Amino acid sequence: SVGNREVREIRVYKSSFMSAEHLDWIPKRGVISIVGDYRFPIGTTKFLSPRRKEAFNRIIGTIGYTDPSVVYGMPSEGVNLNILMAISQVDEVKPIMVNPCPGFFEYLTHESKALLRQLIEDLPQTITVKSKPGALDQRTKILEESLHFMARNSDAIFLIYNSKDKTKRFAEIENILMKHEGKTIHVDYAI
Repeated sequence: SVGNREVREIRVYKSSFMSAEHLDWIPKRGVISIVGDYRFPIGTTKFLSPRRKEAFNRIIGTIGYTDPSVVYGMPSEGVNLNILMAISQVDEVKPIMVNPCPGFFEYLTHESKALLRQLIEDLPQTITVKSKPGALDQRTKILEESLHFMARNSDAIFLIYNSKDKTKRFAEIENILMKHEGKTIHVDYAI
């Protein structure tokens, strides 16, 4: 418990998905949001490193167990972009990209921008929260509004990170989403 808020902390270690008791409160075929850290184990374009493959399988196994019908995600660097790419290939799931505002993803690396272009082609829907581009000093507020949009429209929010390498930026996002009591699930894929 954090303060008087309930926290569902799940650490995914040895199995490909977390125990059912931690996930059974999520409606089958429900709506989930994924929010991940900006770091993800490095891979190459030809194959997945063993670390990356194991983390990836754990995350996908956990999400797959809930059998969502819709998955909201913001394709930022790291976990979000990689997981959304995988989910976009599953016929039974409707992934929806949440874009905070036009130009929000202009700071992605060239490799991530290529993945984003491919993802946009594969996704059935993109939602843009703010129609006008935000100035650099407004980006945090626009991001926060987008996270709240995802949380309000989801049965559960998966906060996906590596506790051994959590970024300060992700910790800030985590604090924003903790306002949505009882909806957050912490998925720690630390290896």
